[in-house]
Amino acid sequence: MERSNYEKACIERVLALDDSLGTVRNEAPKEISISESIKQYTGALKGLNFEGCPPKFANAFKDHRQAWEEILIVTDKYPKMRGELHEVFDSISVSKDSVEFKTRLDKIWATWEMVDDQSKP
Repeated sequence: MERSNYEKACIERVLALDDSLGTVRNEAPKEISISESIKQYTGALKGLNFEGCPPKFANAFKDHRQAWEEILIVTDKYPKMRGELHEVFDSISVSKDSVEFKTRLDKIWATWEMVDDQSKP
């Protein structure tokens, strides 16, 4: 079924906002904890307006946000670690928490793949 222009516009708007929020999330751990950065990001995602988006896209995005929230179980153990998000993640990926971290990070990527799939026509 062809998406309406309204649905397409909603998807594009949400993805653009996520891109901006993700840029902030990635840079914030230079100044604040990785967990605080993720909490700010997921809090902002909760406030996004999905009105007009296809339900499957909105649900995929909710699952993605929840996957980010679930990684806090690991990142909360590293409140003093600073740097760009991917640098911090690289450090955690070789820590004593690496197995749990990688499992939760894999879920973030898997849920993003679902968002990406649902964003396509």
